[in-house]
Amino acid sequence: MIRSVVALAKRSLALFVAVAGCSSSESTVSPTPADGGTTDAPSSTSVTIAFVAQVGEVPFRCSQTYPGLGTVPTTIAPLDFRFYVYDVRLIRADGTDVPVSLQQDGKWQYENLVLLDFEDNSGTCLTGTAETNAKVVGSVPAATYKGLKFGLGVPFALNHQNQATAPSPLNLSALFWSWQSGYKFLRIDGKKALDADAGLSDAGATIRYRPGAGRDSCPRGP
Repeated sequence: MIRSVVALAKRSLALFVAVAGCSSSESTVSPTPADGGTTDAPSSTSVTIAFVAQVGEVPFRCSQTYPGLGTVPTTIAPLDFRFYVYDVRLIRADGTDVPVSLQQDGKWQYENLVLLDFEDNSGTCLTGTAETNAKVVGSVPAATYKGLKFGLGVPFALNHQNQATAPSPLNLSALFWSWQSGYKFLRIDGKKALDADAGLSDAGATIRYRPGAGRDSCPRGP
């Protein structure tokens, strides 16, 4: 299983990624014939890459608060968590990588870009949408794969455009910097609870992490 972690002080908001539903260190993507018989390997076969968001060891939920975050332990309630990825690639057993040809679904995936959205507009997450997306769907050549890599953000060719007329998922005003005419690559918002026992307070500080302004991509790695 491949793990990509976004650090959040002492504890972390982690993403666990499984390729084609496998949890071993290497995953074999093989074709399955429609009639159940045998078949020669096709040029490509479908693959689903699933993401799971966690805060430390606890699943991310908009309706939950998370104590003990930060160098000074603080209880945080989530407000938002979504981000763009692009140029998703699987790494073969021999170390070479191949791009995932994304399914153009008209909602979450466009060209080589995907929006991963873990908030569901419930609880304290009130600026998003009820629909969520925690997967990348596409096709790759049938082979044995040992890893995954992708870029975080929006590639230059798509980053600077009119958000109001852009195709989904680039049409969300909550993920766009109007003053920069560019996108928020990653949006992690949370609210500090002044009294963990009493619940959230409107006076609690809002914590935001929204890279993207003034950049055209983030470094890509495995």
